[in-house]
Amino acid sequence: MNKNTITTILILAIIVFTFTTIKSQSQSLNMSPEIRYKIKKNAFNAYFKKMNLNVLAEEGVRDINIIKLKSSIKGFASKNEEVYEVRIKTIGNELRAILYVNSKDKVHFVSGQWD
Repeated sequence: MNKNTITTILILAIIVFTFTTIKSQSQSLNMSPEIRYKIKKNAFNAYFKKMNLNVLAEEGVRDINIIKLKSSIKGFASKNEEVYEVRIKTIGNELRAILYVNSKDKVHFVSGQWD
């Protein structure tokens, strides 16, 4: 197998693991499983690229919340706009990164191991 195939398999395995092992918050957020999956996939793929493939096998999307921005983020979202706050954590609940995802599926990196 080449490097791209292995990377794709790893990404899919992590997404499937995360999707199947974490309790769904879709009811509390009035979010369909499809939308939740799309947010998780977009956020984790962006995180995976940002980390240059240096991601632990136990890392995944653990929390998704809707927040209202208190100030604008240029090129991403306006003040008072609602965005998804995505938290990447380990199985042991160690916070690894916080990302925002807007309604256009654009990802903004808030904090993480790249800092």
